[in-house]
Amino acid sequence: MGNEETLYEGSCNKLFVKLPDRWEIVWKVTNLVMAVFFFLAAFVNHNDSDWYIWIPVYLLPAILTILIAVDTNITENKYWKNLALVHLLMCCAFSVYQLIILHEVYNDKFSNPLRVEEGREFVGLAIIVFWLSVCRFMSLPR
Repeated sequence: MGNEETLYEGSCNKLFVKLPDRWEIVWKVTNLVMAVFFFLAAFVNHNDSDWYIWIPVYLLPAILTILIAVDTNITENKYWKNLALVHLLMCCAFSVYQLIILHEVYNDKFSNPLRVEEGREFVGLAIIVFWLSVCRFMSLPR
């Protein structure tokens, strides 16, 4: 299997595959790109009427992903895991609320949801939920 190592953890004998160093670099760079995206999303919301909601919503995933870019093992830290999980659940709940508002805005008319602010906010939340899910639940143990 090349450079891959097989690791056994605990008495359950779960099999994990350690990624080669090149994939760890790809993971770090990808998280760095996502951190820049989240920082930029937080920045462009500074002139929004409800900036006090959206800046923290984007800033927290930016910080969480920059921490992964610095140290991939941070995802094993219980504080990082809990903070990511709480933010993930809050974004899920807020995206359900945004879907309800988006439905009321469209009033059963089909149109491009990105034309209205509620649609763009929902897409932003969906990106956060997706990426934090990947980081929180898909990170491989060391």
